Amino acid sequence: VYVHSGATLFSQFNAASTIRENGEVFHGYTHWDIHWSYRWNTDTSGRCRLTSVSTKLDVVMTLPDPRGATSTQQQTLVSYSRALRDHEQGHYDIARRAASDIDQSLLAIPAMTDCKLLDTHANAKGHELLEKYNELSRQYDKDTQHGKTQGAWLDRSL
Repeated sequence: VYVHSGATLFSQFNAASTIRENGEVFHGYTHWDIHWSYRWNTDTSGRCRLTSVSTKLDVVMTLPDPRGATSTQQQTLVSYSRALRDHEQGHYDIARRAASDIDQSLLAIPAMTDCKLLDTHANAKGHELLEKYNELSRQYDKDTQHGKTQGAWLDRSL
């Protein structure tokens, strides 16, 4: 964001942001994606069990990088940027908990009568947990008003 004195910080950040969702403009966003894979083995009794799980978390955090602000604007932006980063860090923390929970939950699945059944159950469990944590992330935004209650908010008049 190249800041100048001719317009409000709010309007300049909105104009520069590429993050739009449901008709709203956001200044920060954290996108996360989780993939899991596993190995299984059939034991001597013919039951199939997971022997290892690998969960990969990919995260992209998008934050503004203001340039050219006056010293007065800079004071506002330091506080705002810190709060926005902290808010987005909250989304990242939810994603990390999701990856860890998926990893641990898949490893805890008991042996099953066949590997196809185990595979179906493991993937269903992973997707169930993924949806749970996506909902937690949405609720986090509702609870914090997308960071406003954490100080991640620019007054429209600034």
